[in-house]
Amino acid sequence: MHITLRCLCVAAGLAALASAQQQTILFTGRFPFQSLDTPNERAGGAITRLEEFDFSHNTPGAGAVARTLLPATAMQCYLGDGNNDGNYTKFAGWKTYFQNIGVGGIFVKASDRASVTPDKVFFSVRRNAATTGSGSVGALQLEVLTANGTTPYTLVPGDYVRLLPNGNVEFFMTAAQLQVAVGTQSGAASIGAGALLQAANGDLFYSPVDGGHWVNGMSTGIANAQDGGIVKIDFANITYDANGNVQSFAPNSARLIINEAAGGPAGALTVRQMTLNSGAVDRNGNALLATSYGKTVGLAFDPNGGTFPSNWPDAAGNFTQEPNLLFTSDGGAYAGTLFSTAPSISGGGSVAVLNGVTCGSTTVGVPANGSWLGVQLDIANFQPTLMGFTLCDALAYQPLIIDQNGFGRLPVAATQPNWDVDVFSGPFTPTFLFLSTGPTAPGGFVASVPTPFVPLSFTGDSWNDVFLLNGPFSLGLAVTDPFGYGTVSVPNPNTGGFTGFTLLVQGLALQPTGFQLSSPMLVQLQ
Repeated sequence: MHITLRCLCVAAGLAALASAQQQTILFTGRFPFQSLDTPNERAGGAITRLEEFDFSHNTPGAGAVARTLLPATAMQCYLGDGNNDGNYTKFAGWKTYFQNIGVGGIFVKASDRASVTPDKVFFSVRRNAATTGSGSVGALQLEVLTANGTTPYTLVPGDYVRLLPNGNVEFFMTAAQLQVAVGTQSGAASIGAGALLQAANGDLFYSPVDGGHWVNGMSTGIANAQDGGIVKIDFANITYDANGNVQSFAPNSARLIINEAAGGPAGALTVRQMTLNSGAVDRNGNALLATSYGKTVGLAFDPNGGTFPSNWPDAAGNFTQEPNLLFTSDGGAYAGTLFSTAPSISGGGSVAVLNGVTCGSTTVGVPANGSWLGVQLDIANFQPTLMGFTLCDALAYQPLIIDQNGFGRLPVAATQPNWDVDVFSGPFTPTFLFLSTGPTAPGGFVASVPTPFVPLSFTGDSWNDVFLLNGPFSLGLAVTDPFGYGTVSVPNPNTGGFTGFTLLVQGLALQPTGFQLSSPMLVQLQ
Protein backbone atom coordinates (compact mmCIF):
# COMPACT_ATOMS: atom_id res chain seq x y z
CA MET A 1 0.00 0.00 0.00
CA HIS A 2 2.79 2.42 0.86
CA ILE A 3 4.50 1.71 -2.45
CA THR A 4 1.26 2.18 -4.37
CA LEU A 5 0.47 5.49 -2.66
CA ARG A 6 4.00 6.72 -3.21
CA CYS A 7 3.84 5.83 -6.90
CA LEU A 8 0.51 7.60 -7.20
CA CYS A 9 1.96 10.70 -5.53
CA VAL A 10 5.00 10.69 -7.81
CA ALA A 11 2.78 10.21 -10.86
CA ALA A 12 0.54 13.06 -9.76
CA GLY A 13 3.57 15.28 -9.23
CA LEU A 14 4.94 14.48 -12.68
CA ALA A 15 1.55 15.16 -14.23
CA ALA A 16 1.39 18.52 -12.49
CA LEU A 17 4.84 19.41 -13.80
CA ALA A 18 3.90 18.32 -17.29
CA SER A 19 0.77 20.48 -17.27
CA ALA A 20 2.43 23.52 -15.71
CA GLN A 21 2.73 26.54 -17.98
CA GLN A 22 6.31 27.14 -19.05
CA GLN A 23 7.53 30.63 -18.21
CA THR A 24 9.61 32.82 -20.50
CA ILE A 25 11.86 35.54 -19.13
CA LEU A 26 11.85 38.89 -20.93
CA PHE A 27 14.81 41.07 -20.03
CA THR A 28 17.08 43.96 -20.90
CA GLY A 29 20.67 44.45 -19.79
CA ARG A 30 22.86 47.15 -18.38
CA PHE A 31 25.66 45.90 -20.64
CA PRO A 32 25.77 43.65 -23.74
CA PHE A 33 25.07 39.94 -23.12
CA GLN A 34 26.48 36.97 -24.96
CA SER A 35 24.01 34.16 -25.52
CA LEU A 36 24.98 30.62 -24.54
CA ASP A 37 24.33 29.78 -28.20
CA THR A 38 27.34 31.85 -29.31
CA PRO A 39 29.40 28.85 -30.56
CA ASN A 40 26.69 28.07 -33.12
CA GLU A 41 26.84 31.50 -34.80
CA ARG A 42 29.65 32.84 -36.95
CA ALA A 43 32.49 34.46 -35.02
CA GLY A 44 31.63 38.07 -34.32
CA GLY A 45 28.01 37.66 -35.38
CA ALA A 46 25.36 40.10 -34.20
CA ILE A 47 22.53 37.70 -33.37
CA THR A 48 23.96 36.13 -30.21
CA ARG A 49 25.36 39.42 -28.95
CA LEU A 50 22.33 40.74 -27.09
CA GLU A 51 22.81 44.48 -26.91
CA GLU A 52 21.82 46.40 -23.78
CA PHE A 53 18.96 48.07 -25.68
CA ASP A 54 17.55 44.83 -27.15
CA PHE A 55 14.46 43.10 -25.81
CA SER A 56 15.77 39.60 -25.07
CA HIS A 57 14.13 36.38 -23.91
CA ASN A 58 14.84 32.90 -22.59
CA THR A 59 12.69 29.99 -21.42
CA PRO A 60 14.67 28.33 -18.61
CA GLY A 61 15.23 24.62 -19.09
CA ALA A 62 17.68 22.09 -20.47
CA GLY A 63 19.68 23.53 -23.35
CA ALA A 64 17.90 26.90 -23.25
CA VAL A 65 19.68 29.86 -24.82
CA ALA A 66 18.84 33.56 -24.96
CA ARG A 67 17.43 35.11 -28.12
CA THR A 68 16.48 38.59 -29.22
CA LEU A 69 12.82 39.52 -29.41
CA LEU A 70 13.40 43.06 -30.72
CA PRO A 71 16.91 44.24 -31.68
CA ALA A 72 17.96 47.82 -31.06
CA THR A 73 18.46 48.23 -34.82
CA ALA A 74 14.74 47.49 -35.26
CA MET A 75 13.75 49.84 -32.44
CA GLN A 76 15.49 52.66 -34.26
CA CYS A 77 13.14 52.19 -37.22
CA TYR A 78 10.23 53.05 -34.96
CA LEU A 79 11.89 55.74 -32.85
CA GLY A 80 12.65 58.10 -35.71
CA ASP A 81 14.63 61.31 -35.24
CA GLY A 82 12.71 62.96 -32.42
CA ASN A 83 15.35 65.58 -31.62
CA ASN A 84 15.83 66.54 -35.28
CA ASP A 85 19.61 66.11 -35.33
CA GLY A 86 19.77 63.74 -38.31
CA ASN A 87 21.07 60.84 -36.22
CA TYR A 88 18.92 57.76 -36.80
CA THR A 89 21.23 55.31 -35.00
CA LYS A 90 21.02 56.91 -31.56
CA PHE A 91 21.98 53.83 -29.55
CA ALA A 92 25.47 53.81 -31.08
CA GLY A 93 27.68 55.63 -28.58
CA TRP A 94 24.64 56.69 -26.57
CA LYS A 95 26.20 55.74 -23.24
CA THR A 96 29.50 54.91 -21.69
CA TYR A 97 29.83 51.38 -20.36
CA PHE A 98 28.98 52.05 -16.74
CA GLN A 99 26.28 54.69 -17.11
CA ASN A 100 22.92 53.59 -15.75
CA ILE A 101 20.99 55.11 -18.62
CA GLY A 102 19.33 52.43 -20.70
CA VAL A 103 16.13 50.61 -21.60
CA GLY A 104 14.61 49.53 -18.31
CA GLY A 105 11.22 48.73 -16.91
CA ILE A 106 10.25 46.15 -19.54
CA PHE A 107 6.49 45.57 -19.13
CA VAL A 108 3.66 43.52 -20.67
CA LYS A 109 -0.02 43.99 -19.87
CA ALA A 110 -1.66 41.13 -17.98
CA SER A 111 -3.96 40.41 -20.94
CA ASP A 112 -0.97 39.99 -23.30
CA ARG A 113 1.29 37.75 -21.22
CA ALA A 114 -0.23 34.56 -22.63
CA SER A 115 1.01 35.32 -26.15
CA VAL A 116 3.69 37.99 -26.44
CA THR A 117 4.86 39.62 -29.65
CA PRO A 118 7.44 42.43 -29.94
CA ASP A 119 4.78 45.11 -30.41
CA LYS A 120 3.10 44.20 -27.09
CA VAL A 121 6.18 45.07 -25.01
CA PHE A 122 6.28 48.43 -23.22
CA PHE A 123 9.45 49.93 -21.79
CA SER A 124 10.75 52.96 -19.94
CA VAL A 125 14.15 54.64 -19.72
CA ARG A 126 16.37 54.03 -16.72
CA ARG A 127 17.68 57.59 -16.54
CA ASN A 128 17.88 60.64 -18.76
CA ALA A 129 20.42 63.42 -19.27
CA ALA A 130 19.26 65.39 -16.26
CA THR A 131 20.33 62.60 -13.90
CA THR A 132 23.39 61.11 -15.60
CA GLY A 133 25.63 64.09 -14.93
CA SER A 134 27.48 63.77 -18.22
CA GLY A 135 27.04 64.95 -21.77
CA SER A 136 25.49 68.15 -23.00
CA VAL A 137 21.87 68.94 -22.19
CA GLY A 138 19.68 66.61 -24.22
CA ALA A 139 22.61 64.48 -25.41
CA LEU A 140 21.45 61.46 -23.42
CA GLN A 141 17.71 61.83 -23.73
CA LEU A 142 15.58 59.38 -25.63
CA GLU A 143 12.91 61.00 -27.75
CA VAL A 144 9.97 59.30 -29.42
CA LEU A 145 7.62 60.64 -32.05
CA THR A 146 3.86 60.92 -31.58
CA ALA A 147 0.90 62.12 -33.65
CA ASN A 148 2.12 60.49 -36.88
CA GLY A 149 5.63 61.81 -36.47
CA THR A 150 4.65 65.43 -35.93
CA THR A 151 5.30 65.81 -32.20
CA PRO A 152 8.52 64.80 -30.41
CA TYR A 153 8.30 63.63 -26.80
CA THR A 154 11.26 63.12 -24.45
CA LEU A 155 10.86 60.02 -22.32
CA VAL A 156 11.53 60.24 -18.60
CA PRO A 157 11.82 57.29 -16.19
CA GLY A 158 8.29 56.11 -15.49
CA ASP A 159 6.90 56.81 -18.97
CA TYR A 160 5.93 53.40 -20.36
CA VAL A 161 5.58 53.24 -24.14
CA ARG A 162 5.34 50.68 -26.89
CA LEU A 163 6.59 51.47 -30.35
CA LEU A 164 4.12 51.79 -33.21
CA PRO A 165 4.91 52.38 -36.90
CA ASN A 166 4.74 55.65 -38.81
CA GLY A 167 5.88 58.02 -36.08
CA ASN A 168 3.63 56.85 -33.26
CA VAL A 169 3.85 55.32 -29.80
CA GLU A 170 1.27 54.17 -27.28
CA PHE A 171 1.61 55.14 -23.61
CA PHE A 172 0.51 52.72 -20.93
CA MET A 173 1.39 55.16 -18.16
CA THR A 174 3.36 58.38 -17.68
CA ALA A 175 5.48 59.62 -14.81
CA ALA A 176 3.25 62.68 -14.67
CA GLN A 177 0.20 60.50 -13.99
CA LEU A 178 2.10 58.68 -11.25
CA GLN A 179 2.77 61.97 -9.47
CA VAL A 180 -0.93 62.13 -8.61
CA ALA A 181 -0.89 58.63 -7.12
CA VAL A 182 2.19 59.17 -4.94
CA GLY A 183 0.92 62.52 -3.64
CA THR A 184 2.71 65.05 -1.47
CA GLN A 185 6.48 64.70 -1.13
CA SER A 186 8.38 65.23 2.10
CA GLY A 187 11.93 65.76 0.92
CA ALA A 188 14.07 64.83 -2.07
CA ALA A 189 12.23 62.61 -4.54
CA SER A 190 12.42 61.10 -8.02
CA ILE A 191 8.91 60.19 -9.08
CA GLY A 192 8.57 57.37 -11.56
CA ALA A 193 8.37 53.59 -11.87
CA GLY A 194 11.54 51.69 -12.74
CA ALA A 195 9.77 48.32 -12.80
CA LEU A 196 6.07 47.73 -13.41
CA LEU A 197 3.69 44.76 -13.11
CA GLN A 198 -0.05 44.43 -13.71
CA ALA A 199 -2.30 41.84 -12.07
CA ALA A 200 -5.17 40.23 -13.95
CA ASN A 201 -7.65 42.31 -11.92
CA GLY A 202 -5.87 45.57 -12.84
CA ASP A 203 -3.80 46.12 -9.67
CA LEU A 204 -0.39 47.66 -10.38
CA PHE A 205 2.85 46.92 -8.54
CA TYR A 206 5.96 48.99 -9.17
CA SER A 207 9.41 49.83 -7.91
CA PRO A 208 10.36 53.54 -7.71
CA VAL A 209 13.00 54.97 -10.01
CA ASP A 210 16.52 55.74 -8.82
CA GLY A 211 16.40 57.79 -5.63
CA GLY A 212 12.90 56.75 -4.60
CA HIS A 213 9.98 58.93 -3.57
CA TRP A 214 7.35 59.37 -0.88
CA VAL A 215 3.94 57.65 -0.88
CA ASN A 216 0.82 58.50 1.09
CA GLY A 217 -1.61 55.62 0.63
CA MET A 218 -1.14 53.99 4.06
CA SER A 219 -3.20 54.63 7.18
CA THR A 220 0.09 55.16 9.05
CA GLY A 221 0.90 58.26 6.97
CA ILE A 222 3.60 59.26 4.52
CA ALA A 223 6.67 57.05 4.07
CA ASN A 224 9.70 57.04 1.82
CA ALA A 225 9.53 54.29 -0.83
CA GLN A 226 13.13 53.40 -1.62
CA ASP A 227 14.16 52.48 -5.15
CA GLY A 228 14.59 48.83 -4.17
CA GLY A 229 11.15 48.64 -2.56
CA ILE A 230 7.79 47.56 -3.97
CA VAL A 231 4.72 49.80 -4.12
CA LYS A 232 1.12 48.96 -5.02
CA ILE A 233 -1.80 50.91 -6.52
CA ASP A 234 -5.07 49.00 -6.12
CA PHE A 235 -7.37 48.61 -9.12
CA ALA A 236 -10.10 50.56 -7.33
CA ASN A 237 -7.84 53.63 -7.55
CA ILE A 238 -7.01 53.27 -11.26
CA THR A 239 -9.10 54.39 -14.23
CA TYR A 240 -8.21 52.59 -17.45
CA ASP A 241 -9.15 53.86 -20.90
CA ALA A 242 -10.76 51.88 -23.73
CA ASN A 243 -7.34 50.50 -24.78
CA GLY A 244 -6.51 49.25 -21.31
CA ASN A 245 -3.99 52.01 -20.60
CA VAL A 246 -3.90 54.17 -17.49
CA GLN A 247 -6.16 57.18 -17.84
CA SER A 248 -5.74 58.43 -14.28
CA PHE A 249 -4.87 57.49 -10.72
CA ALA A 250 -6.72 58.51 -7.59
CA PRO A 251 -4.72 61.01 -5.48
CA ASN A 252 -2.51 59.53 -2.74
CA SER A 253 -3.33 55.96 -3.78
CA ALA A 254 0.20 54.51 -3.95
CA ARG A 255 1.08 52.47 -0.88
CA LEU A 256 4.17 50.63 0.26
CA ILE A 257 4.09 46.84 0.33
CA ILE A 258 7.70 46.22 1.33
CA ASN A 259 10.67 48.57 1.35
CA GLU A 260 14.25 47.98 0.32
CA ALA A 261 16.07 48.61 3.61
CA ALA A 262 13.55 50.19 6.01
CA GLY A 263 11.18 47.91 7.90
CA GLY A 264 7.51 48.81 8.25
CA PRO A 265 4.86 48.82 10.98
CA ALA A 266 4.34 45.07 10.58
CA GLY A 267 7.98 44.16 11.08
CA ALA A 268 11.56 44.45 9.94
CA LEU A 269 11.40 42.33 6.78
CA THR A 270 12.82 44.19 3.76
CA VAL A 271 13.78 43.41 0.18
CA ARG A 272 17.43 43.31 1.23
CA GLN A 273 16.63 40.86 4.02
CA MET A 274 14.71 38.68 1.57
CA THR A 275 17.82 38.40 -0.61
CA LEU A 276 19.85 37.35 2.43
CA ASN A 277 17.17 34.86 3.56
CA SER A 278 17.24 33.30 0.08
CA GLY A 279 20.73 31.91 0.68
CA ALA A 280 21.86 33.13 -2.73
CA VAL A 281 25.53 33.59 -3.56
CA ASP A 282 27.11 36.07 -5.96
CA ARG A 283 28.99 35.66 -9.24
CA ASN A 284 32.15 34.72 -7.30
CA GLY A 285 30.39 32.12 -5.18
CA ASN A 286 30.35 34.30 -2.04
CA ALA A 287 27.37 34.84 0.24
CA LEU A 288 25.47 38.06 -0.53
CA LEU A 289 26.00 41.15 1.59
CA ALA A 290 23.11 43.12 3.09
CA THR A 291 24.49 46.44 1.84
CA SER A 292 24.95 45.53 -1.82
CA TYR A 293 21.41 45.25 -3.16
CA GLY A 294 21.13 48.22 -5.55
CA LYS A 295 17.78 48.89 -7.20
CA THR A 296 14.84 46.64 -8.06
CA VAL A 297 14.68 46.59 -11.88
CA GLY A 298 12.12 43.90 -12.56
CA LEU A 299 8.90 42.43 -11.20
CA ALA A 300 6.79 39.38 -12.05
CA PHE A 301 4.28 37.11 -10.36
CA ASP A 302 5.75 33.92 -8.95
CA PRO A 303 4.15 31.14 -11.04
CA ASN A 304 4.49 28.82 -8.05
CA GLY A 305 1.78 30.81 -6.28
CA GLY A 306 1.38 31.67 -2.63
CA THR A 307 1.18 35.01 -0.85
CA PHE A 308 3.24 37.19 1.44
CA PRO A 309 2.08 39.82 3.97
CA SER A 310 2.43 43.52 3.29
CA ASN A 311 4.69 45.36 5.71
CA TRP A 312 2.56 48.51 5.60
CA PRO A 313 -1.22 48.84 6.04
CA ASP A 314 -3.52 50.07 3.29
CA ALA A 315 -5.58 53.26 3.65
CA ALA A 316 -8.14 51.37 5.76
CA GLY A 317 -5.48 50.08 8.14
CA ASN A 318 -5.41 46.50 6.81
CA PHE A 319 -2.19 44.54 6.39
CA THR A 320 -2.97 42.77 3.13
CA GLN A 321 -1.84 39.47 1.71
CA GLU A 322 -0.18 39.99 -1.66
CA PRO A 323 0.65 37.43 -4.36
CA ASN A 324 4.23 36.23 -4.23
CA LEU A 325 6.40 38.31 -6.52
CA LEU A 326 9.65 37.73 -8.35
CA PHE A 327 12.13 40.59 -8.28
CA THR A 328 15.69 41.26 -9.33
CA SER A 329 18.46 43.79 -8.75
CA ASP A 330 20.73 45.76 -11.05
CA GLY A 331 23.74 44.87 -8.90
CA GLY A 332 26.48 43.36 -11.05
CA ALA A 333 27.55 40.96 -8.32
CA TYR A 334 24.15 39.23 -8.46
CA ALA A 335 24.72 37.88 -12.01
CA GLY A 336 21.04 38.30 -12.83
CA THR A 337 19.77 36.19 -9.90
CA LEU A 338 15.97 36.19 -9.66
CA PHE A 339 14.42 36.27 -6.19
CA SER A 340 10.95 35.49 -4.85
CA THR A 341 9.02 36.81 -1.87
CA ALA A 342 8.11 33.17 -1.15
CA PRO A 343 9.73 31.96 2.08
CA SER A 344 12.80 29.79 2.41
CA ILE A 345 14.03 27.94 5.48
CA SER A 346 15.50 31.25 6.70
CA GLY A 347 12.25 33.22 6.41
CA GLY A 348 10.69 35.46 3.79
CA GLY A 349 12.63 35.44 0.53
CA SER A 350 14.03 32.73 -1.71
CA VAL A 351 15.73 32.21 -5.05
CA ALA A 352 13.11 31.95 -7.79
CA VAL A 353 12.38 28.63 -9.47
CA LEU A 354 11.08 28.74 -13.05
CA ASN A 355 10.26 25.65 -15.11
CA GLY A 356 12.05 23.61 -12.47
CA VAL A 357 15.23 25.70 -12.84
CA THR A 358 16.69 27.52 -9.84
CA CYS A 359 17.41 31.05 -11.07
CA GLY A 360 20.55 31.59 -9.05
CA SER A 361 23.02 29.66 -6.93
CA THR A 362 22.49 28.80 -3.27
CA THR A 363 25.75 26.92 -2.75
CA VAL A 364 28.75 28.82 -1.42
CA GLY A 365 31.65 28.29 -3.79
CA VAL A 366 29.35 27.73 -6.80
CA PRO A 367 29.04 31.09 -8.58
CA ALA A 368 25.80 32.49 -9.92
CA ASN A 369 26.36 32.37 -13.67
CA GLY A 370 23.21 33.67 -15.40
CA SER A 371 22.50 30.36 -17.16
CA TRP A 372 18.77 30.69 -16.33
CA LEU A 373 18.83 33.75 -18.58
CA GLY A 374 20.51 31.75 -21.33
CA VAL A 375 23.58 33.99 -21.30
CA GLN A 376 27.25 33.62 -20.47
CA LEU A 377 28.96 34.65 -17.26
CA ASP A 378 31.46 37.40 -18.07
CA ILE A 379 32.87 38.71 -14.80
CA ALA A 380 35.38 41.04 -16.46
CA ASN A 381 32.54 42.90 -18.20
CA PHE A 382 30.06 42.70 -15.29
CA GLN A 383 27.68 40.45 -17.15
CA PRO A 384 25.03 39.33 -16.67
CA THR A 385 23.57 42.48 -15.09
CA LEU A 386 19.88 43.17 -15.58
CA MET A 387 18.28 46.52 -16.35
CA GLY A 388 14.74 45.20 -16.86
CA PHE A 389 12.91 41.91 -16.23
CA THR A 390 9.43 40.39 -16.35
CA LEU A 391 7.76 37.08 -17.24
CA CYS A 392 5.33 35.95 -19.89
CA ASP A 393 3.60 32.61 -20.39
CA ALA A 394 4.76 32.24 -23.96
CA LEU A 395 5.95 34.04 -27.05
CA ALA A 396 3.47 33.93 -29.91
CA TYR A 397 6.34 32.91 -32.20
CA GLN A 398 10.09 33.14 -32.66
CA PRO A 399 10.59 36.26 -34.80
CA LEU A 400 12.69 36.19 -37.93
CA ILE A 401 15.58 38.41 -36.82
CA ILE A 402 18.10 40.36 -38.85
CA ASP A 403 20.79 42.42 -37.15
CA GLN A 404 24.27 43.83 -37.54
CA ASN A 405 27.00 45.01 -35.24
CA GLY A 406 27.45 48.68 -34.38
CA PHE A 407 23.77 49.47 -33.72
CA GLY A 408 23.21 50.00 -37.44
CA ARG A 409 26.16 52.31 -38.10
CA LEU A 410 28.14 51.42 -41.20
CA PRO A 411 31.70 52.83 -41.22
CA VAL A 412 33.64 53.56 -44.39
CA ALA A 413 34.85 50.63 -46.47
CA ALA A 414 38.47 51.50 -45.71
CA THR A 415 37.95 50.40 -42.10
CA GLN A 416 35.32 47.70 -42.72
CA PRO A 417 35.53 46.16 -46.21
CA ASN A 418 32.42 44.00 -45.92
CA TRP A 419 28.87 44.71 -44.78
CA ASP A 420 27.63 41.71 -42.78
CA VAL A 421 23.94 41.29 -42.01
CA ASP A 422 23.18 38.33 -39.75
CA VAL A 423 19.95 36.32 -39.87
CA PHE A 424 18.23 34.02 -37.39
CA SER A 425 15.29 31.81 -38.33
CA GLY A 426 14.48 28.10 -38.45
CA PRO A 427 17.07 25.62 -39.75
CA PHE A 428 17.70 25.59 -43.51
CA THR A 429 15.40 28.55 -44.15
CA PRO A 430 15.92 30.63 -47.32
CA THR A 431 15.79 34.31 -46.36
CA PHE A 432 15.92 37.09 -48.93
CA LEU A 433 17.16 40.49 -47.74
CA PHE A 434 15.78 43.58 -49.44
CA LEU A 435 17.19 47.08 -49.34
CA SER A 436 15.69 50.54 -49.77
CA THR A 437 16.49 54.09 -48.74
CA GLY A 438 15.47 55.28 -45.31
CA PRO A 439 14.52 58.78 -44.12
CA THR A 440 16.18 61.46 -46.23
CA ALA A 441 16.01 64.45 -43.85
CA PRO A 442 16.40 65.17 -40.13
CA GLY A 443 13.31 64.79 -37.98
CA GLY A 444 11.76 61.97 -39.99
CA PHE A 445 10.78 58.38 -39.43
CA VAL A 446 10.62 55.16 -41.42
CA ALA A 447 7.25 54.86 -43.14
CA SER A 448 5.52 51.50 -43.54
CA VAL A 449 2.33 49.86 -44.75
CA PRO A 450 0.30 47.13 -43.00
CA THR A 451 0.87 43.62 -44.31
CA PRO A 452 -2.79 43.16 -45.37
CA PHE A 453 -2.16 45.78 -48.07
CA VAL A 454 0.66 43.70 -49.58
CA PRO A 455 -0.30 40.97 -52.10
CA LEU A 456 1.62 38.18 -50.37
CA SER A 457 0.41 35.38 -48.16
CA PHE A 458 2.17 36.06 -44.84
CA THR A 459 2.04 33.52 -42.06
CA GLY A 460 0.39 34.46 -38.80
CA ASP A 461 3.80 34.91 -37.19
CA SER A 462 4.80 37.96 -39.23
CA TRP A 463 5.54 41.53 -38.31
CA ASN A 464 2.56 43.82 -38.77
CA ASP A 465 4.19 46.14 -41.27
CA VAL A 466 6.29 46.25 -44.40
CA PHE A 467 8.90 49.00 -44.21
CA LEU A 468 10.29 48.91 -47.74
CA LEU A 469 8.41 51.66 -49.55
CA ASN A 470 11.01 53.25 -51.81
CA GLY A 471 11.58 50.56 -54.41
CA PRO A 472 13.32 47.61 -52.72
CA PHE A 473 16.53 46.18 -54.08
CA SER A 474 17.89 42.72 -53.35
CA LEU A 475 20.75 42.69 -50.86
CA GLY A 476 21.26 38.95 -51.02
CA LEU A 477 20.09 35.52 -49.93
CA ALA A 478 20.94 33.65 -46.74
CA VAL A 479 20.08 30.00 -46.24
CA THR A 480 20.32 29.33 -42.53
CA ASP A 481 22.39 26.48 -41.14
CA PRO A 482 21.14 23.60 -38.93
CA PHE A 483 21.15 25.98 -35.94
CA GLY A 484 19.11 28.66 -37.73
CA TYR A 485 21.92 31.14 -38.42
CA GLY A 486 22.89 32.77 -41.68
CA THR A 487 24.78 35.81 -42.97
CA VAL A 488 24.57 37.99 -46.05
CA SER A 489 27.96 39.57 -46.70
CA VAL A 490 28.43 42.15 -49.46
CA PRO A 491 31.13 44.73 -50.23
CA ASN A 492 30.68 47.79 -48.04
CA PRO A 493 29.08 50.54 -50.18
CA ASN A 494 30.20 53.34 -47.86
CA THR A 495 32.94 55.27 -49.69
CA GLY A 496 32.68 58.24 -47.32
CA GLY A 497 30.82 60.48 -49.74
CA PHE A 498 27.34 59.87 -48.31
CA THR A 499 27.82 60.37 -44.59
CA GLY A 500 24.46 60.42 -42.83
CA PHE A 501 22.64 58.59 -45.64
CA THR A 502 20.18 56.01 -44.29
CA LEU A 503 19.27 52.57 -45.60
CA LEU A 504 16.57 50.15 -44.61
CA VAL A 505 16.85 46.37 -44.65
CA GLN A 506 14.08 43.81 -44.14
CA GLY A 507 14.09 40.06 -44.64
CA LEU A 508 11.53 37.75 -46.20
CA ALA A 509 11.83 34.06 -45.29
CA LEU A 510 10.21 31.18 -47.07
CA GLN A 511 8.69 29.04 -44.33
CA PRO A 512 6.75 25.77 -44.84
CA THR A 513 3.57 27.67 -43.98
CA GLY A 514 4.23 30.72 -46.16
CA PHE A 515 6.25 33.93 -46.05
CA GLN A 516 7.54 35.51 -42.84
CA LEU A 517 8.76 39.08 -42.47
CA SER A 518 11.79 39.90 -40.38
CA SER A 519 12.29 42.71 -37.97
CA PRO A 520 13.32 45.84 -39.89
CA MET A 521 16.82 47.27 -39.57
CA LEU A 522 17.85 50.88 -40.04
CA VAL A 523 21.42 51.51 -41.20
CA GLN A 524 23.20 54.86 -41.38
CA LEU A 525 26.47 55.53 -43.20
CA GLN A 526 29.14 57.08 -40.99
